[in-house]
Amino acid sequence: MLRRNFLSRMGLALAGSVIGTSIGNAVDAADAAAEGNKAALMPDNINAGDWTALRQLFPLTDDYIHLSTFLLASHPKPVADEIERHRKGLDANPSDYWHKHFETIDGKISAAAASYMGGEAEQIALTDSTTMGLSLVYSGLKLRPNDEVVQTVHDHYSTDLSLKLRAERTGANVRRITLYDTPATVTSLQVIDNLAKAINQKTKVVAVTWVHSSTGVKLPIRAMADVIAKVNSSRSEADKILFCVDGVHGFGIEDVDVSTMRRFTLLVSVLLLGIVTGCSSRLPIDSAKKQQYSASHALIGQASWYGSKFHGRLSASGEKYIMRAYTAAHKTLAFGTIVRATNTSNNKSINVKINDCGPFVKGRVIDLSQKAFQQIASSDQGIVTIKIDILDDSNIFRYKH
Repeated sequence: MLRRNFLSRMGLALAGSVIGTSIGNAVDAADAAAEGNKAALMPDNINAGDWTALRQLFPLTDDYIHLSTFLLASHPKPVADEIERHRKGLDANPSDYWHKHFETIDGKISAAAASYMGGEAEQIALTDSTTMGLSLVYSGLKLRPNDEVVQTVHDHYSTDLSLKLRAERTGANVRRITLYDTPATVTSLQVIDNLAKAINQKTKVVAVTWVHSSTGVKLPIRAMADVIAKVNSSRSEADKILFCVDGVHGFGIEDVDVSTMRRFTLLVSVLLLGIVTGCSSRLPIDSAKKQQYSASHALIGQASWYGSKFHGRLSASGEKYIMRAYTAAHKTLAFGTIVRATNTSNNKSINVKINDCGPFVKGRVIDLSQKAFQQIASSDQGIVTIKIDILDDSNIFRYKH
């Protein structure tokens, strides 16, 4: 290396170290100032019921009445200010800022979450989504062969699949129940009565969703917990029912301290410093959209399956066909649509994702993967009559059409 180049680079390195020290001090000063101003950032001075003051924390335009913030939400001022503080620190000195905070940031987030919703910081696990939180908890359920998991038809697909996979690995059974028929007229007594009737001696887990995105119904969680607690009072410790609640939307409408809710496990995904929070749409069986689908798509007919011959090949959506995955081909439903295929002869059902086009045989309405077909019939049958229910069409934009 030429001496002149070496000395020039050394000079730049030394200058960089001085600048880095200066920036590091600036980052420390910014952190200290932020701690001192934290009280000013928080909306503690807003009186209960002062919706105007609360609304002013959000930079939403006043030209609209915003009713979709459960799906896409802008950041209120305290959150936006914290994001900006972190952004400035990372922009000024990425390496030092990361090294200073990466070992403590999770603990601080958990402590902040605990101060908001109750409990202790060490009781909180951070996940990047509700789906991840549900799958982690449900995949760890301690179930015995023939134990029963009771869930509802109102739950999200990630709950359906997580519980199904856990049951397959443990030999347990999953039973779906309906807590109400008409969202507009549902009562707490109706929900509690339907829950009580569904519990039997084999029930080991009851899994529900606090607030249903598809209908807006908020379940009477405390009263439901009391029903289960009464059943548990006469059971041994090994046979007690675990009450699992997907509570991600509950905190948006309920002022509750989770430390007071000891009779059930509350599963809450806390998304901090995120851009958006999302919910998938679920189509009520008799909704106008479902009726529209029924008029334009074949939803009752014969189902066949395809297996090893096509395993590993690209499907029409661009995804590889995996014979052990829960997927299917349909001629008109959009890729990414989640449907439930029910064998009309034995009432067994399976939820699958449409990621291929077909079948192109007269009378057949869907081609199931080999694994999916085996959940509702013997593969030796080849063809069975099925009914299709469309559960979720919110992810179709993620796939090529």
